Amino acid sequence: MRNVWPLLFLAWIVPIVTAQTGSTHPNTVNAQNIDDLGLVAPATGWTLADGRLFWTSTDGEQWSELIPAQGSQIDGVFFLDTQKGWVVLSGGAQIDARLQISVASTQDGGITWRVSPAQLTESRRYLRKASVFFLDGNDGWLTLRLASSSNFSFGLMLATHDGGKTWEQLPDPPAADPVYFA
Repeated sequence: MRNVWPLLFLAWIVPIVTAQTGSTHPNTVNAQNIDDLGLVAPATGWTLADGRLFWTSTDGEQWSELIPAQGSQIDGVFFLDTQKGWVVLSGGAQIDARLQISVASTQDGGITWRVSPAQLTESRRYLRKASVFFLDGNDGWLTLRLASSSNFSFGLMLATHDGGKTWEQLPDPPAADPVYFA
């Protein structure tokens, strides 16, 4: 049943967000591009639109913006349920080949966030596209897309076993695509 949810959510969210694009109402999503979206429970889900994270628990009638960290760009989002979520943040340019990535996590539906750095030594340019997946509240994986030609898909993969407090770099994945585990 879980495999059907993304399709149902897509059919549900795209018309709502598209209809509200350009609206000046404070509880609507004003965005040109939907980067990602997810449904975590009936009537409850999130969307990443123009690098901003929005949350609804009213079937998309009202939206509130979740702000994990000021001044950071949101590159990837994952919510395990209505309370536990993780957001991949990037804050600026690469400095001295050190990739500056942080992961913000929430245990209360986005009311409060804990930000943990995941700094890596990497000389290739990060494209600010990330995929994060958690199997449970502790075990998670993060894939970062790196610049390459159109013939290749280079990425970095990290893992955590403490809910995102610390991240360990794994061997390079075969591609910079999202990973999912069952």
